[in-house]
Amino acid sequence: YISSNIGKKINKNDARGILISFVEWAKTPWKLQDFPREIETYDIYKKHLFGFLNNLKKDVLNETTAKCYRATETKKFPNLGFDYISKDLKTKYKKVKYILTDKRKRGFEMSDKFKLLIETTNSTGFLESLSMNIPVILVTSKDFFTIKNEYKKYYDSLLKNNLIFFDNIKAANFVNTNLNNIEKWWFDKKRQKSIKFFCKNMCKQEMSLEKSLDLMSKKIIN
Repeated sequence: YISSNIGKKINKNDARGILISFVEWAKTPWKLQDFPREIETYDIYKKHLFGFLNNLKKDVLNETTAKCYRATETKKFPNLGFDYISKDLKTKYKKVKYILTDKRKRGFEMSDKFKLLIETTNSTGFLESLSMNIPVILVTSKDFFTIKNEYKKYYDSLLKNNLIFFDNIKAANFVNTNLNNIEKWWFDKKRQKSIKFFCKNMCKQEMSLEKSLDLMSKKIIN
């Protein structure tokens, strides 16, 4: 994975609360993938997300923003139901702020306003934040977490350092306990070593696009 946020830096000013990102997929089978692709797996994803929110302390929940991204264009597929999670989330969690976004507005670009980013899929958002050393955790079901054996040791390092949670209740308890001191937790030497180990092998970030392309070209030629 080559990070698309090359050379970008985030400065946090008066950051508070958490930004949790989730995806609205189609409710009918539409694409073969590791993520939800029909109503049964969609329900697993939704239940896992709501289980996490249910266990946040009231004061933490009140400073939570939910960022929704729709997996495909609603205009092209108007009958596939891209509000399955959003509709219930806005009804059930009235204090949670809601943002609808697209690929042009990514989590790391909004991270200066939040103490902690929470991703719910093992995808670009999680990797980009790690590569920029922005406090982030992944809270996801094992049903949607598939990695190649050759990458297992890198992800295991993150798991051991509480950067990835499969148990949504443990994840919520972690946030409740550590949010106010998240910078101290994040910059712990052992944790930073784990992040650097992962990024060096999984989401290497070069300082310029030209340098990245040059290195990629050399690898292809060789």
